[in-house]
Amino acid sequence: MKSGLNSDFYYPIIKFIANYGLIIGGLFILLFGLLAMNKAKTQMDITTEGRKVMVEVIESPPDCERIGRRGGFAKLKFNGKVFNKKTGHKFCSLVEGKKKITMLTNAEKSKIIFLNEYEKENNWIAGIGLCLFGIVIAYKGWKQE
Repeated sequence: MKSGLNSDFYYPIIKFIANYGLIIGGLFILLFGLLAMNKAKTQMDITTEGRKVMVEVIESPPDCERIGRRGGFAKLKFNGKVFNKKTGHKFCSLVEGKKKITMLTNAEKSKIIFLNEYEKENNWIAGIGLCLFGIVIAYKGWKQE
């Protein structure tokens, strides 16, 4: 019985990662960029439609001054569904100590966002930046072959 790593088993895996790692990594980054852009589009559509609804606050951060770097979360109930929304410092005061708040929803009433959650430039720039970065990384990996 041999001890240690079996190089015959690991060599193809290491070779695959060395040959295609940048391409795969770039494609994953591109995927995250596309997801960020999809989220930005959804928020833009909800904001443009402007469907205001009353949402029940089930649970909110107990003290907005003491939430950490990662921000607090609130449990909100709307249309029979419970949503966990990150409040952070920006939206914490909207839910702290409240029973109901006004939010925006889509036509299907399946998503909710805070009234000022959609930031036009920031949401799109992040997604586009990730996509471009992913394309550059994948291209570098493809040219290395």
